[in-house]
Amino acid sequence: MSTAQRPLSLRTFVATLTFAMALVLAMLGRPAPASAQVSAMLPDQLKNLAYPLDTPAPRTTVQLRDGKYDSRAVLGPTAAPLAVTFVLSSTSADFSAVLLATNTGGSGVFTTLHLVRAQNGIATAGPGLFLGDRLKIEGIARSDQDCIIVAFVTQGPNDPQCCPTKRETREYVPDGNTFRLVLIDGVAPAQAQTPVVPRTGNLGTQRTSTNVALLAILAAAALPLVARRLVRSEARA
Repeated sequence: MSTAQRPLSLRTFVATLTFAMALVLAMLGRPAPASAQVSAMLPDQLKNLAYPLDTPAPRTTVQLRDGKYDSRAVLGPTAAPLAVTFVLSSTSADFSAVLLATNTGGSGVFTTLHLVRAQNGIATAGPGLFLGDRLKIEGIARSDQDCIIVAFVTQGPNDPQCCPTKRETREYVPDGNTFRLVLIDGVAPAQAQTPVVPRTGNLGTQRTSTNVALLAILAAAALPLVARRLVRSEARA
């Protein structure tokens, strides 16, 4: 004797559908596994990522292809020159650090350090931190404390811009969507190394001294004229 299967009641159907939707939403909101995060930041992916650049101003975003971008190849021969090259990278489970070299048609080659993070398997690069012009990059690595260590040759006090000879090691930590410098050759950077524009400014001081000197010259030139007028006034009297 067979029994006919009962159709699902409306209440049961709605409850089942609600549970299924909740399960799907929970799976969509779940963070991607660490392996997926790291794979999104491997060198092959980093060499084909979009990077925001502040050089040249205003900020622009370039899409690397196989580690390179050339504005004239992308936009045509009349475009302003802008060439960007992937230099090196270092990747951890949480973020990647990427060094890019940018040339805008002149002799300068500007090195920037970019923080790349991945969410749900999608990598996003932050704005570049400017490191210097025409540096010779020797290496990039990550410390046990998740600091990024960059070794390069930069310009010493007496070096021309073209020919750096001073070896330097800098350490950076992630700070928001970029990096912050914490050590230079193992020592905290002195505040004096960060240029601070004075409130009055040297230009204001120079203008003040120039104005004083100009007034003195004008006064000296006016003295003979005043003296002659005094003599004439006394003669008439």
